[in-house]
Amino acid sequence: MTDAEMVAHWAESSQLAASFPAVGRWMPGDATYALLQLGPSINLDGKLLSASAGGLVLAGYTIAAVALALLLTPRRGVL
Repeated sequence: MTDAEMVAHWAESSQLAASFPAVGRWMPGDATYALLQLGPSINLDGKLLSASAGGLVLAGYTIAAVALALLLTPRRGVL
């Protein structure tokens, strides 16, 4: 992923979180903010998950990414 793609992804997820807080707070970026308890420093005023819920959301994203990698890697002959 290039720097431009990462910036575009960050902007889209930030826009989603601002437009639809009920959905945006479940995105990886906002889950990270919740885990690190950064809500007051970025003025989200209680729209974040709790720290433990943020950690569980990030763990879920990690499990999903690992499962996907384990399914796709053998088919592509990477190993």
